[in-house]
Amino acid sequence: MTENKNGIMSDEIITYRVLGLDDSKSQRRSMQCAFLPPRFDTTVVSSGEEVVEKLTTSPDRYDIVLLDVNREKMDAFEVCSIIRNKLHLQYLPVLLVTSDSSWSFIKKSMDVGADELVIKPYNSLHMMHRVNIAVEQKRLFDGLRVEELALFATARMVEAKDNFSNGHCDRLAHGCKVFATELGLSFEDIKTLTYASFLHDIGKLAVPDAILNKPVKLSKQEMDIVKKHPEAGSLLSCVLKGREDVAEIIRHHHERYDGSGYPDGLRGVSIPFLARVFQIVDLYDSLSSDRAYKRAINRRKLLKLLSEESQKGFWDRDLMSVFLNILTERPDDLKVKSYDYDLMSLEKITRIIEYQLATSKKARHGSYMDERR
Repeated sequence: MTENKNGIMSDEIITYRVLGLDDSKSQRRSMQCAFLPPRFDTTVVSSGEEVVEKLTTSPDRYDIVLLDVNREKMDAFEVCSIIRNKLHLQYLPVLLVTSDSSWSFIKKSMDVGADELVIKPYNSLHMMHRVNIAVEQKRLFDGLRVEELALFATARMVEAKDNFSNGHCDRLAHGCKVFATELGLSFEDIKTLTYASFLHDIGKLAVPDAILNKPVKLSKQEMDIVKKHPEAGSLLSCVLKGREDVAEIIRHHHERYDGSGYPDGLRGVSIPFLARVFQIVDLYDSLSSDRAYKRAINRRKLLKLLSEESQKGFWDRDLMSVFLNILTERPDDLKVKSYDYDLMSLEKITRIIEYQLATSKKARHGSYMDERR
């Protein structure tokens, strides 16, 4: 069952392709059983050489690599180093599975480019969660150019300017995924909403810190400055090729269904559908979190306020009804379970940018040397 844009209806299943390494036959069987179709397409091998061979012949075949560290021949560290430095697969998540949690082991893992460690004995649900997050991250990064990656890095730094918005973008990305899934939206729609979650306030780059962190109500002049950030953000986000829908969300996430929002005063369905989805989650997180100028609202008051504002015509009533049902019946679904992951990790973005720039520099140097010959 599939439809969309945005007649909704979608039971779309995205298959994650897993490549695992373990020299124990029973552990290979366990890994195979843990990651079952149709959600996972799992290949498990017994040697590091097989991992390298598969990634050499089909570098785009897999979404994630799980490496058991207890190896006698080509160990997990060597395999990971080859993946990063010889095969140049910087986007591919590599998780090391180990019983060693010492600092020296962690440092060695980081030095060879592993994304994280999973400590034995591990809970299979926890492992599944780590794999899901790592693959989601990979699919967000896949195909992004240096200037696009730099845009996301800049957005992360803009978020850090606001003392009270820490974690806002991660919570927004999570909430959008929960809401979009409930609505039956496609993987591409969820990806668009995720990009928008991290970029929606990048226009605040031009807003002084004193205004962003002011602990009292802003003056009209200060508010006028803040109101320019959606336009500025949508212009900056034009760097994303083929992602005009992200720019649309950024420009219109402060519109209101009754036409009283900004910057364009759009009304009703003239506000893009995904922007209407996004603004409800953004509103929810803003009201349920502490800000410089206010304290968080508890769930009971939040439900009442969102319902009242929807009845007044501020927000799309049909969409708000679905969201309020989630908030009433499954409020924990909207909470990010932990901050031990970061979909748009500044560290990983930086690593990929450095690699792409170095590769580009080598290519230009090679071309120059060829011309000299």
